[in-house]
Amino acid sequence: MVDVCYTNKDLNLVFTAYGETNYYFNGTQTTNGDIWEYEVMEAFIYKGKDDPQTYLEYEVNPNNVTYNAFVYNPSRVRATGAPFDHAFITDPFADGFKVDTKLDKAKGTWTTRSTIPLALFNGENPCGTTWRMNFFRTITSPDTYPNQQLCGWRNTGAANFHITPAFDTAADVEVPACPSTATFTFNIGIPDLNPRCPLTEVSMCYTDTQLNLDFTAYNETSFYFDPSQGINGDIWEYEVVEAFLYKGTNDPQTYFEFEANANNVTYNAFVYNPSRIRATDAPFDHAFILDPFGDGFSVNTDVDKTNEMWTSSNVIPLALFNGESPKGTTWRMNFFRTVTSPRTYPQQQLCGWKNTNAANFHITSAFGTVAFI
Repeated sequence: MVDVCYTNKDLNLVFTAYGETNYYFNGTQTTNGDIWEYEVMEAFIYKGKDDPQTYLEYEVNPNNVTYNAFVYNPSRVRATGAPFDHAFITDPFADGFKVDTKLDKAKGTWTTRSTIPLALFNGENPCGTTWRMNFFRTITSPDTYPNQQLCGWRNTGAANFHITPAFDTAADVEVPACPSTATFTFNIGIPDLNPRCPLTEVSMCYTDTQLNLDFTAYNETSFYFDPSQGINGDIWEYEVVEAFLYKGTNDPQTYFEFEANANNVTYNAFVYNPSRIRATDAPFDHAFILDPFGDGFSVNTDVDKTNEMWTSSNVIPLALFNGESPKGTTWRMNFFRTVTSPRTYPQQQLCGWKNTNAANFHITSAFGTVAFI
């Protein structure tokens, strides 16, 4: 298992190795020794979106020994006859690296908590940036050494970790091409994290020309809407499901807001939110898509009162985001649901995928990361 987070100055990386039986290392090896010959956990790290030719290789073994080097791999595949070299970080702990490894032989695990300084990548707070990484583990024993079992996050397609097109981004959701789908759910209240929000399911896939976005609203009791409202009316005052969509990795200032209600009515607008938080007295505006169905949108809503659910199946044209097939791109998104009834209106229960920590959906730093694969 790998956990990653960051501060303004450091990347914090936690590896946990389960099912460990050997804890096999060479006790004579020290910093930047060939610890990879035995049992290690590894991170290959690159700041940027490209298939890298130079990247950091970080390894740690059960003896709390690390390997810290920039790899020069201009072929991107460690090709025979091509240059392949390492520039070692000779004093990593003086440079701000930290490592703490604990073994739990009773449970067959070992865990390493590592700190890697972001200055190594010519930057500080990485918020809004995209990095490419891969993670690996090698397994061997006194009986099988020097043969190893090679394990990894993203398959390189060879017994070779140094194939950089396999490096990936760590997205919250990976969306495949249709007909496969990515599906996830949420039932958390905003901003109080109240778990009593009714369950909502989101399913996505893409074609060369469109994003297919389906919502299923479970545990519905009211199906509450204003039947007098039409396209781009204030349907958000009642019960809706919502998607906020932005093509890119930054905290957006302009993004697309899509809503649908149980009456098959939609709200379609670009939001201009330069403060990124809908700040008081800051500009906040909408540019409506006036003829969404003429532009290639479609919506189909099915209400099932017997099973207390409704489903909204939607098509959104990718030309809206100045592109066609999104494969290989990373977007920022958030998803919401509002719940009310004739008895409680105009008060609403606010539910969401990523918590904005305020009764306000328009806080773009909370948008999650969605990778199209």
